[in-house]
Amino acid sequence: MLSGTGRRWTVTLAAVIAAGLLAQTAAASVMLTDQNATAVFDLGSPAGLNSWTIDGTEQLKRQWFWYRVGPSGPEQSIDSLTLGASHTADTNMDGSDDGLFVTYAGAGFQIDLTFLLVGGSAGSRTSDLFENIRITNTGGATLDFHFFQYVDFDLGDDGSSDSTTILDGGTAYQTGGGLYLAETVVGPSPSRYQADFADTLLSALADASASLLSNNAGPVTGDTAWAFQWDKELKSGESLIISKDKNLVPEPVTMALLGAGAVWLIALRRRGRG
Repeated sequence: MLSGTGRRWTVTLAAVIAAGLLAQTAAASVMLTDQNATAVFDLGSPAGLNSWTIDGTEQLKRQWFWYRVGPSGPEQSIDSLTLGASHTADTNMDGSDDGLFVTYAGAGFQIDLTFLLVGGSAGSRTSDLFENIRITNTGGATLDFHFFQYVDFDLGDDGSSDSTTILDGGTAYQTGGGLYLAETVVGPSPSRYQADFADTLLSALADASASLLSNNAGPVTGDTAWAFQWDKELKSGESLIISKDKNLVPEPVTMALLGAGAVWLIALRRRGRG
C-alpha cells in the first residue's frame, strides 16, 4: 500500500539531494538497508537490481530497464549508457542508506532513477520499494522513445511455482512462498504489458529485434516474470516521469489490505487520466 511514507518519499529524497547530504557512491555496486530489508544494485551491468532480501530471505532475481529509440532495432539495457551521478541517502536518519539516485546519459536523452527502500519490523516479512524514473529529451529533435521494465521475483527464494497476474494493465501481482507481491504503476499507465515465463521475456528484450509486449495479463504459473512498456514521443526538453510502488507482504492474512491499496492506486491513476 502507498503509505504516508510513500507519498512523501520523492519529496524527501529530492530535499536530501538539494541539501547535498548524499554520499557519492564509489562503485557501480550499491546496497540499501532499512529495518528488515536490503536491496542490492549492480548499476554497471544488466543485472541491475539483483537482490531484495527481507528478514534474511532472498525474494528477487532481477529487475532492470531496457530502452529503444525509434520503431525498429533491438532494445539496449540502460547500463549500456554512460553512468553519471550516483548517490545514496539516509532519508530517515537511522544510520543506513535507504535511498538511491542514479543518472544515465545517452545520445540526446538522460534517464534519472530514484529508489527508496522501506523495511518493516523484524519478522514481519514486509517491505516496500518506491521508484521514480525520469526520462528527459536533452537534444533538439523529437525522440520516439520506448522504455521497458523487466521484473523477475523468486518469492521465498524459490520462484519455480510462483503465479503472476496483471490487473488493469498497470498492476502486477505475484504469489509464492507464502508471500504476496504487488507492483502498482502510479502513473503514467504502461502502453503495453506482459506476464510470462522469465526466460521468455528476458530473451525478447535481449534479442536483435524490436520488442512489442503482448498484453498477456496471465495468470502464468512457474518461473514467472512481467514487463511493462512505455512508448512516448518526447519533444526537446520534455520528460516522461514514471512512478511505481512495490509492496511485499505475507499471505493470505494481509492480501485484502494490499489489494485495497492497489485498487486505490488504480483509481488515482484513472483519475489522473481523466
